[in-house]
Amino acid sequence: MLQSIPDQLTTGRVAKFSKLAEILAALFAVAVIVYLLVMIVIGLNKGFDFLDESFYLLVDANPTSYKLITSFGYFLHALPSLALSPSHVLCRLVSLRIWHVIVQVISAIVLSAAVSLWWSRAQQQSFARVALVLIPFSLLGNLHVFGTFPRVLSYNSLASFFAYASFSCLLIAGVFSRRKNLFVFFSGLFLAPLLFVKFTAFFFGGILLLIFLLATRAGGKAFMTFSVGTACGAVLHFAFLENFQSWIAGLSATADVIGQGPHSLTFLWRQYKQSAIDTALELRWFLLPACLFCLALSKRMSQQFRTALIAAGMLALCVLCSHYPGFSINSPVPFWGLMLTLGLCASVLLWQKRQDMQSVTNEFALLSVLSALPIACSLGTGNPLFFHARIYFGAVFIFLGLCCMLIEKHASTRTPLIITSLLLASLSVSQIPDFYIKMPYGLRSDLNQQVLPAKQELLKGVYIDKATREFLDGMTELLQKGNFQKGDCILSFYNLPGVVYSMGGTSPELAWFFPDPAINLRCDRALAAAVQHPERKWFLLVTWRTPPRLAEAYRKHGLRFPEDFKLLGTCKSPIPDPHYKWIGSDRALDQYYMQGEVQVYVH
Repeated sequence: MLQSIPDQLTTGRVAKFSKLAEILAALFAVAVIVYLLVMIVIGLNKGFDFLDESFYLLVDANPTSYKLITSFGYFLHALPSLALSPSHVLCRLVSLRIWHVIVQVISAIVLSAAVSLWWSRAQQQSFARVALVLIPFSLLGNLHVFGTFPRVLSYNSLASFFAYASFSCLLIAGVFSRRKNLFVFFSGLFLAPLLFVKFTAFFFGGILLLIFLLATRAGGKAFMTFSVGTACGAVLHFAFLENFQSWIAGLSATADVIGQGPHSLTFLWRQYKQSAIDTALELRWFLLPACLFCLALSKRMSQQFRTALIAAGMLALCVLCSHYPGFSINSPVPFWGLMLTLGLCASVLLWQKRQDMQSVTNEFALLSVLSALPIACSLGTGNPLFFHARIYFGAVFIFLGLCCMLIEKHASTRTPLIITSLLLASLSVSQIPDFYIKMPYGLRSDLNQQVLPAKQELLKGVYIDKATREFLDGMTELLQKGNFQKGDCILSFYNLPGVVYSMGGTSPELAWFFPDPAINLRCDRALAAAVQHPERKWFLLVTWRTPPRLAEAYRKHGLRFPEDFKLLGTCKSPIPDPHYKWIGSDRALDQYYMQGEVQVYVH
């Protein structure tokens, strides 16, 4: 009995040390989240993106003017502009950036809270303890969008919000049996907006949710209730946001161009296949820590060897995660590597408790949906698939937290949870600020150089760099020479939706014209709309010498370019590479690029 006292003291010290380490790791993660949120908020009124963000702003300003396959503009338009006081209303650009932060924070908390509720019931653990792990993890994941993609609320973030809300309702339905059908109905209700925001996310995300219902044996009544909720959501959309004829018109107008260029099935298959191969090759090194973990979780392994193997596996993970991104390169590989490693561990643990097959099926279904939802919501993009999926990293980080808690429960060690918390926080605090501040999306200078107030009314309160201000002031002066009035038509061939928006103009047919064969038909329709009223003047921004197909469109509508237009002047674009193009578009058009020169014409 006396000999066991030192062992008891040692065990007690280890337990206290583990608890202290867990608390410190949690505090570090929370400190990182606070730092990132403060950094993001401080930069919300800095910089102006002439491309993606301006495209969203144009569609938001008048969603009925643009026939698109996505109706996200109606959702943005329904959001009010925010105000610091009754007399100080923020400009629309800053308002939508703030809404983006709000949506990301809310969706992270809602999903993590729902998962915590479901998981605490399934594992008979404290809800508070599970939530204290998953909520910070989810917030860290959702903030990654600000280090990679546009800062304005877009269809991608709206898709994650509705997908998370729909899945959260299903999880809550599994906990409160008396209100099960109500929450299943709301799940379908929240899924419906995905049909209009991002159809591919609706289709593939909906399949995942139906599989979850099937795996958890929800029953036929739940499937029917889910379908009714989805139908009601669609009806509400047409009743309050967009009329049915407008939606059909958008589908029809887009159907003849969506199958070309970077959104053709041939290109997408080739792009996704290459993305999968590249990611798999980089992830092969993570099989080493995965094997160490799986070996450590063997039932025949002693506790001493198990602890040693887990420590070795976590050390290998730390080395791999710090090697791939260099704690500065915006790489998703370490996150997918963590997911592969911990996901294999979770699979081993679930297999070991297969005697309770329904419980295993439920938990496996939850982990599968969390890991697959980012891919399902990303399908349809022309970007590399596994890079684009980081928009939905909130679900991935929750998956990692659950895997760590499974290991903790069955291997009696908090080491994976502590190290994973530190890794996620460290990677986030190194990657997000590096790209949010130094290389912000859509800007050609860092946020610290955005110090001059923009003079344009629609950009009131926004600070921009010297080159951007000179360009916008120059464009304002040239358009005023042509007696430009707010609401006048401006066609930008190509890649200057930011000028159209900031000047208060309108862009017929499409909010963003880019040099690609897939867009030629839309250019033709835009010219047709511009010449429909010959008594009205309209403006033309030219950044490329006229490609043959565009010249043909001019001739088709009785226009001779440049003979029938008056040249107002020329400005130098602040964007070093204005011939921004969709991935996979025709590079043969590069010969027409005018090296950043923007000619302004009036007709």
